[in-house]
Formats: sequence, C-alpha cells, structure tokens
Amino acid sequence: MGNVGSEATKVNASKYEIFVASVASEWLFLQDANLILSHPEVIEPYTNSSVSAYSGNPRNRLTGTILYTSDMWAASVIGWTALTTRTNGEFPLFTLIVRETDKSGTANTLTFTNGTKVESLSIAKSAEGAVKVSINFVITVDPVVS
Repeated sequence: MGNVGSEATKVNASKYEIFVASVASEWLFLQDANLILSHPEVIEPYTNSSVSAYSGNPRNRLTGTILYTSDMWAASVIGWTALTTRTNGEFPLFTLIVRETDKSGTANTLTFTNGTKVESLSIAKSAEGAVKVSINFVITVDPVVS
C-alpha cells in the first residue's frame, strides 16, 4: 500500500496556473478555479440481472473567477473577443493548459488540446472592491498529463 501526499508535494494556490493556447498566455489575476474531470457512465442491464457500465466521452468543466481588467476583451489569444466570436454559429475550440507546481518545484501539466470552449462569462460589480469575471468552460477532451 502506498501513501499519497507529503509536505514537499503540496501545491500552493499561487502555483495553480491556467493558460490558453500556450504557457505564454496566462490569466494573471485568477482568484479561484475549479477543474472537474468527469464523464457519463451508462449502465446496461442483462437478462440475467447483471449489469455492465460503459464510460462515455469526457464531460470536463473549468469554472473560476478572474479580476476584471480593461484589456480582457482585446487580448489576441486569451481575450474574451477571441474566445467568444462565433464561426458558423459555434464558439471556437481552444487548447487549455492547467499547471500545478508543488513546493519542491515539480509541475504537473494537464493539456486539453483543442477541446475547450466558453460556456458563459459573468461580469459582476460588487458593492465594494474589484469587478470580477466568473468563467465557465466546457472541456470535451481528456487531458494529457505531463
């Protein structure tokens, strides 16, 4: 039996980074993020009362909050205009990269190649403090972990 987790392998929140297309395009003011890796399971019964489960295609999701900056619309790769301009009625698919670096400097990188699209953006002004963008992405491919 093996153990998982040690002090050196903890990932600090500041080392949970999200990039679009390449590691040169990062959302710098990411406040929180929630990456859900999932897929539907289809249960098929047999006449002998047993069942088999079949795994469906990926149904992954990334949600989070980013502090709003005025350049968010104009950025050529990572900006909201680039990510929400429809072509033939569809939002563009893009590559999403999530990098988690632990205290010892070891990084796990999850790359979702050409399988991510914007589902929703919500720009909100609170009574005080910053304007924030809540993001919701649908990811239709499995990650390559490196």
